[in-house]
Amino acid sequence: MTRTNLLLADDSLPSLLVAKAMLEKLGYHVTTAENGDEALTLACESTFDIIVLDEHLPGKRGSDIAAYLRQHDTPNTVTTLISITGEHDPQERARILAAGIDALIDKPVSLAKLQATLQSSPAALDDQTVESLVSDLGKDTAKRLLNIFIQELADLSRRLREADDLVAEIHAVSHMLKNSAMLYGATELAALARDLNESSAVTDSNAPDEAARLITLCQTTTESVENTLQQEFMND
Repeated sequence: MTRTNLLLADDSLPSLLVAKAMLEKLGYHVTTAENGDEALTLACESTFDIIVLDEHLPGKRGSDIAAYLRQHDTPNTVTTLISITGEHDPQERARILAAGIDALIDKPVSLAKLQATLQSSPAALDDQTVESLVSDLGKDTAKRLLNIFIQELADLSRRLREADDLVAEIHAVSHMLKNSAMLYGATELAALARDLNESSAVTDSNAPDEAARLITLCQTTTESVENTLQQEFMND
């Protein structure tokens, strides 16, 4: 079985070795870098499935590397990017996410935190909903709409990363997703979006973490839609 290729960057050798051992225990093939310049060079030369970056790397911060990869044509422009950070300030966490980071892992790193962040399974679509789309609209239309949904998830995730007023953007994005996600059978995403849209508990202090939750679930939902497209339309 092919193992997932992962790039891990941390300037603390003890931390690097511990995290590497944990990741290998989880089944990843790990390439390491000890500073920001080395990490960026590796990311520009080779394709990785996941890149895990300590935020405070010498040379270039993890968020600087993320911003470069997102803005340039590299082998890892759309790769999942994870930040390991000790930052607790909401504005700093929002800045890291806005650079193109997909999720944050708080220090100290543990096996449980790595597994929860990296190995969340795709949020499955409701089979009956997908079958209804196909039977009611036909395969061609259903396929086109599912691809539009994938693009919508990417666009809304980008809005969250780039938002100036993150609380307002979470409410706006979740308002749209609570209906569209349900339409395509993404029940887990629809439930989270509904909770966030109707909640008054999203504040400046917790908005970065709530946005990260929503972005992560958008990504796992995208994986599930892509899997559905392959399975339902593989012979088309």
